[in-house]
Amino acid sequence: MQGWDEKDYAEHFDASLWRRLLRYAKPYRKHLIAITVLMGLNALIDAVFPLLTRYAIDHLIPQGSALGPAFARFVAVFAALVAVQTAVIYAFLRLSGIVEIGVCYLIRKLGFERLQELPFAYYDRTPVGYIMTRMTSDAQRLADTIGWSLLDLCWGAFYLLFSGAAMFSIHWKLALAVMCVLPPLAVISWYFQKRILKSYREVRKANSQITGAFNEGIMGAKTTKTLVREEANCEEFNVLARKMKTSSVRAATLSAIYLPIVISLSTLATAYALWKGGYDVFTGTITLGTISVFISYTISFFEPVHQIARIFAGLQSS
Repeated sequence: MQGWDEKDYAEHFDASLWRRLLRYAKPYRKHLIAITVLMGLNALIDAVFPLLTRYAIDHLIPQGSALGPAFARFVAVFAALVAVQTAVIYAFLRLSGIVEIGVCYLIRKLGFERLQELPFAYYDRTPVGYIMTRMTSDAQRLADTIGWSLLDLCWGAFYLLFSGAAMFSIHWKLALAVMCVLPPLAVISWYFQKRILKSYREVRKANSQITGAFNEGIMGAKTTKTLVREEANCEEFNVLARKMKTSSVRAATLSAIYLPIVISLSTLATAYALWKGGYDVFTGTITLGTISVFISYTISFFEPVHQIARIFAGLQSS
């Protein structure tokens, strides 16, 4: 098994390959369309909440005890949005679960049918562990990606669009200053995600080899004992285990470095919005509610950016 090496696939994002894979989700296209609409609605509600906070700070708090009907209307609108978002999230989780399970079933079914058609030569040169990994964990990974990651990508894109439009409509200069952090963030994300992807591919390959070693160790136990190869087999397995450990630690280390950098950049943008917005509040240029909504948008704006970068890396890995 150690003499066999798994094929290394292209490192760039292959859109044509994913168009082929998305055919597995064709029976669930109505579900996917519904989920995309729900994700857009959910992102819109997420973008509206800071605007409600702005309204409360600028209009409700100054009125003090004279709130009356205005406060009741605000509470009713807020509660309605929470109820709608709760229903949206429930529907999204239900539909995504159906897509995930259905796609995983279809991939495994077609994969098993294909295995029945392959010649004996394929099984002579391909380790059983490789086949088992493809039919189990890798099939599940593809289903998870189609059922969840692609739809998270839709939410991130919608939220960036809605929140960016809201910031530019409120104060375009401050919004432009916040957006200046995006180019260096994109470069850093590309640099780290490329290396994290390489490490995770090494982990996946080592996992396939380890699964094969488990299978051969169990099925060939009698042969191993007959040839007195216990120590040699253990050493070969230790080599594979160390390889997987090294790659896993490298990937975890890169991820541990990448996330604080993203948080630091978003913190710088938040600090600038607080400094510049606070100065404008004192000069009367903007209101306290406006600086509040900008801080809220700035804090949450970079999470979809990080999520989109992670999803694209996951697409490549899958």
